[in-house]
Amino acid sequence: MKISILGVKWDKYQCFRGGANKGVDMIRRELLSETTEININGVDLYDTEVQELGDVEPKESANIVPLVAEKVKNATGLLVTLGGSHAISLGPIKALKPENFVVIDAHADLYPKDFHEGEWMKHPPNTLSQENITWCVHQEGVKIHLIGQRVFGPVEEKYMKDNKIEVSNIEKLKQVKGSVYLSIDFDCLDPSQFLAVGNPEPNGMDFQQVIDTVRAVADRIVAVDFVEFTPFPEDETGKQLNRIYARLASKLIWQVLAEIKRAREKSYP
Repeated sequence: MKISILGVKWDKYQCFRGGANKGVDMIRRELLSETTEININGVDLYDTEVQELGDVEPKESANIVPLVAEKVKNATGLLVTLGGSHAISLGPIKALKPENFVVIDAHADLYPKDFHEGEWMKHPPNTLSQENITWCVHQEGVKIHLIGQRVFGPVEEKYMKDNKIEVSNIEKLKQVKGSVYLSIDFDCLDPSQFLAVGNPEPNGMDFQQVIDTVRAVADRIVAVDFVEFTPFPEDETGKQLNRIYARLASKLIWQVLAEIKRAREKSYP
């Protein structure tokens, strides 16, 4: 299988705890480490051809889409994008134009772009951010499939009701037709399993639930991103924790890639 890896170092306006732009290099280092086991559940990924697209470092959110589009032109195989805050998803989506956006996340991210409320929303109005990324994708005409969301604001709930968007499940995902862009925000995971995120929420998913979800759409995935890995300050303890969580993140990424390869080869046991 061929994959192209792109890093998007953007975390401006990240709420609660910032620093996701620093996580890109940490994940990439572990992902491509020779010590990382990449024979997963009978799927051999040792022969994966990796094309490095490098990184983009937008100065403003308006730069994300054009910078990513320029990089995506050179991609071969499956595009794997590493964030950065969740706002980075709009770049690959506008470049690839998938029919479906399957987003595994603790948050719905369905605030309208012109909505702004309180100090917790750090971005200016009418600015792309992680709070409105799914709303922005929906404006592109892409069908939304939410998985793992457990925190909603009243504005988001109304938008979901008005637009018939719901939190989906595995059985419904199996019925999805057309190309799928998969986005995994690490805060979908319960903090007891993965704490290195910008905005952790209790009662989350475990690793196996994420993989089971991926399996439901794996044969239709055209691109995937992994966002919001947010390292801790780099003191002695933080360095050790960051290495552990970056390794866990890379393991999850390889597991997702294994499911995609398995589905493409139809090699389910």
